[in-house]
Amino acid sequence: MDRDVCEVEFKINSKDLKAGNYLIHIEPDDPWSSQPAHLPDNIQNAILIEIIHEAPKETVILHNIWVDAYHTYYLREGTYKIRVIDKVLNRKLPENVNFEDIAHILVTPHNEGWYVGILEVVDAPEVNKHLHDTNPVKFDYDPIRNLITSIEDRHGDGAVYCFQCSMLFWCQETALNEKRKGHRNYGPIEQFGVVWESE
Repeated sequence: MDRDVCEVEFKINSKDLKAGNYLIHIEPDDPWSSQPAHLPDNIQNAILIEIIHEAPKETVILHNIWVDAYHTYYLREGTYKIRVIDKVLNRKLPENVNFEDIAHILVTPHNEGWYVGILEVVDAPEVNKHLHDTNPVKFDYDPIRNLITSIEDRHGDGAVYCFQCSMLFWCQETALNEKRKGHRNYGPIEQFGVVWESE
């Protein structure tokens, strides 16, 4: 075996890393030696690698919402799912977002790196009839806390939670209808507990 050739394994959380070219500087480290390790003079210790971002084939399920440090409210199990398409990169939606009026979907610098997906709602006709004006949604995910820290619909609006019916509404019309019924609303919601599922 050639002494100048070795294998290196990189372990990176793909949810945190953007696609692109990266210059990697490699330094040897021997934890068992008291002397610093050195590479031979004829070895180049900087390499250029390319990270190719593939669209995640996953679905994120909204499990609960955090109102404050003392109050957590659980959503109907399996009611709210977001089928992930890809991420916002270079302030643009992914190319495979298939919507005719894509130019009218609000994307701001604030959304850079956010996931883009299709919201699916089960057994909620009052929400489903407005999904055409909600999708695609964009959301920011914190992998350390396993929380979605913000969700926006196509217009940049956040979700409102109704305490009486334990549901989320993105459409302002349905949120106002709940208020007319005397229901108490809260929002926009900033923290969602979630479960990831592979398709």
